[in-house]
Amino acid sequence: MGASASKEPSIHQLRLYLALSEELHFGRAAARLFITQPALSQQIRELEKRLGVPVVERTSRTTALTEAGQALLPEARAAVAAVDRLRRIADAQLRQISGRLVVGTMGAEASMAHTRAVLGLLQDRHPGTTVQLVDLGLGDHMTALAQQEADVVFLRPPVTDDIELHHLATEPRVACLPAGHPLAALPRLTLAQLSGVPVVAMPEQVPQLWWDFWAVDPRPDGSRVRYGPVVTDMESLLYTVATGDRARSSSVSVRGVGDAQDGECSFGFVADGAGGL
Repeated sequence: MGASASKEPSIHQLRLYLALSEELHFGRAAARLFITQPALSQQIRELEKRLGVPVVERTSRTTALTEAGQALLPEARAAVAAVDRLRRIADAQLRQISGRLVVGTMGAEASMAHTRAVLGLLQDRHPGTTVQLVDLGLGDHMTALAQQEADVVFLRPPVTDDIELHHLATEPRVACLPAGHPLAALPRLTLAQLSGVPVVAMPEQVPQLWWDFWAVDPRPDGSRVRYGPVVTDMESLLYTVATGDRARSSSVSVRGVGDAQDGECSFGFVADGAGGL
């Protein structure tokens, strides 16, 4: 290959290269990217042509990054991240110009009384504002604010330091159990009774302080929580809990936990990201 590239690599090509660097398999990377394997190979060859160096070593059995491919990874990640951030900032500016407010909720949060009250008040005070509700997963209900994908999110503290909160309501803590679990027959529970009962795990994007609080980890006696499968949203959480006893029950039971600290319902925003809210 030549010592210099005739064109700059495209962000699309860099995204494909990053996916291939993680999979190290053209077939798997193509499936992940929803493109054909020949199309991926062609784009990688074009990327190498533009960069002037090979980034991938291909054999009949293996795919590996070259020394140059390894060296370029950090810069490729930074370039893609910078463009993603540029897009998010532009979208946030467009929302301000157009009077659109993106409000994030999780699960049934949009139908809660406090949520409806806040949205109603917003429409009364800012009749020209268009509110767009987006359903967020457990992994992005806080990152959506930091990444400017939402202006306001209805959430439950604790939160990271960059998020400002407005308190809406206080709720008692509950445990969600398979309907056939022995503890589901009790009217109310304690943390000691829940000792040893596995708790669903959160995606890695969820701040540790948030799930430590909601899982009560560690417990008052110092014991640590035993975690089960990772769930990504409220639907997968309920399904995982419902089938957690391996009895294939199709429902869950919710019981109050008397000695767990109450939870709060709030809406959160990043100070520079919520416009004139």
